[in-house]
Amino acid sequence: MNVFNANRGFDMGVFGWIKSQVFGNGVSKPAAQVALTENAVYNIARSGTLGHVESMLSQHPQWANEVLDCAILHDRWSLIYIASKHGAVIDSPSLLCRAMQHGDIETAIALAECGSPIPDKLEGLIADVCGRTSRSDLQCRLLKAIFDRHDVNSIDYERLVAEFQSNCGLRDVSAMLHEFGYDFTKTGSISVVYFLHRCILSLYEGELCDLMTWGQEIDFEHPHFDNPLESHQVIKWKILQEKSRAERMIIERTAANIAQALMNESLVPSEDAPQRKRRM
Repeated sequence: MNVFNANRGFDMGVFGWIKSQVFGNGVSKPAAQVALTENAVYNIARSGTLGHVESMLSQHPQWANEVLDCAILHDRWSLIYIASKHGAVIDSPSLLCRAMQHGDIETAIALAECGSPIPDKLEGLIADVCGRTSRSDLQCRLLKAIFDRHDVNSIDYERLVAEFQSNCGLRDVSAMLHEFGYDFTKTGSISVVYFLHRCILSLYEGELCDLMTWGQEIDFEHPHFDNPLESHQVIKWKILQEKSRAERMIIERTAANIAQALMNESLVPSEDAPQRKRRM
């Protein structure tokens, strides 16, 4: 063994010296200097582990957009976050639009959370994506990502109801809109016939009562509702029961609010104030 080289081994560290003896000095290049082909990038993005893709992009960030394309094409939504972290540009709403249309909610969430432009006319897209999954946690996460950057009151609620005519999930989505600050009192009147048809199709979930208590105006005058088929009489009765229930809740809430206001002014004792009934 060359004594000079052996002494160098102690200077560079034992493992460094062993590596130099096995591979030779200067033979092992840093990974960043190794050229990658487009085909190799797609293979890694399509079948490599998340850690492998992360490592590749940390050394070759210029391939971030290609990884993004592959992630969407092969339904590897977790890679969208990695690609975005390393500079992938999502500059068109078309990717988010397509993911929502196809009901690919996890891809849609990743795109929205990574800054995708928000498409216009969201009502149909919301019905497409939320009507295809029963997971309200994913629905809520997607809508939050959208409405963190988009005015929730830009939604045309009547159009949203129409888009949900063949889908379940309207009640959950309506509740999320309410939670995000949607003002139902400023929406135009919605015909009861929408809810009649949802009942007929077994899609009605009790949303009518919710909407009325949130201030949504419902027009109960429509020929199909006034004179329904004999087989739909029970459905009409059910809707009228929902209407009565909502009206009672509004009256009770109004009375409780008035009593609370008076109590705050010390005009009535607290034990005389009516209590709000807890909704089951």
